[in-house]
Order: sequence, then C-alpha cells, then structure tokens
Amino acid sequence: MNEKLFQFIWQQLRFDQRNLATTNGEKVAILFQGTLNTNQGPDFLNARLRINETLWAGNVELHLKETDWKKHGHSTDEHYDNVILHVVMEADGKAAERTIPTVSLEGRISRSIIETHSRLGTIGDLLPCRQHLNDLDPEDFAMCNERMLLEKWNDKCLSIFENLKRCNYHFEEVLWRMVSANFGTPVNNSSFEAIAGSVP
Repeated sequence: MNEKLFQFIWQQLRFDQRNLATTNGEKVAILFQGTLNTNQGPDFLNARLRINETLWAGNVELHLKETDWKKHGHSTDEHYDNVILHVVMEADGKAAERTIPTVSLEGRISRSIIETHSRLGTIGDLLPCRQHLNDLDPEDFAMCNERMLLEKWNDKCLSIFENLKRCNYHFEEVLWRMVSANFGTPVNNSSFEAIAGSVP
C-alpha cells in the first residue's frame, strides 16, 4: 500500500463505510469526500462530513500512519489549519497538538483492490495496461483514439459556446477570457478568467 493508492481508495470511496467512527468513537458519515488536491496543502479539499450530529466542511489529509502528520511537518504548516479529518491506514499514536478527528481504514479495504493494484502497476502510471496494446486490432485502436479526440473537441466547443452565450456573443470578449484563463493554467485558470471578466 502506498499513499497514491490510499488517495485513490478514499477518492473512490472503495472501503467499508458501515459504522465508520473516529479513533475516539465518534460516528462519521461522509457526505462528500472532497476534491483531490494535486498542489500544496491537504490531499482533499472542500469535503463535507457529519461527525456525530455536527456537519463539517473543510479539508481531509491522508497518511498511511497517524504519526506521519508530525513527520511531514503539518503541525506547523498553516496550509493544514482547516483540516477537518485525518484519514489513516494505521492509527499508531497522536498526530497533532490540536485535536483533529482521525479515522483509521485498517480492516476496511478489500484485499482484492490492493492485489489488483499490484497487478496493474502504480496508480498514476500513464497507462497501466500498456503491455496489452499490441493485442488490440490497429483499426479498432485508431477508431477509439479518434472517438476520444472528437469527444474532447466537442467538450471544448461546448465550453466556447457557453462562454459566447454568457458574453452576449461578443467573440473578442470570449477570446480575452480564454487567453486570460490560460495564463493561470493549471491551478488558477478560473481566477484569471474571473479577473478578465471584471476588466472592461
């Protein structure tokens, strides 16, 4: 088990959620597991949970061991101040000075997920099944690639048409917003687009 696989399991909710509780015995219900964060800060952003009868909204941090919180320096990093849940594989001791609800998934993850992961390779690999590409019919493979390209192109076109409607079909305004958004890629594109929309 590595952290990438652990993140995948949390993101897909591929664990037994029945009677989920913190290490202190508080009941936990996952309303939304959060959005995977590929930048600095907690692993999942904007999660929504119910702990006992209280609704929480904030970030979730994952570690294989509870004590990794301190080892990774999160106790003194302000990026982790709004973490509402620490999800671990193994609860091996107190993680932080402040009380962060901690859930251990030990015994809640199916062995088959871990075994399948080891057969396919690491999560995040460009194409885990690449060794089977030579078994595919070249014509089928080309058709599949073409279909995916058309779907991607269609999504881009729909996005442009939606922008056109929002901008009353002012083409230069749409171009300005799209170019501005690309200056912020990949992290801040929506912020850059919003700034462009506020500038006449």
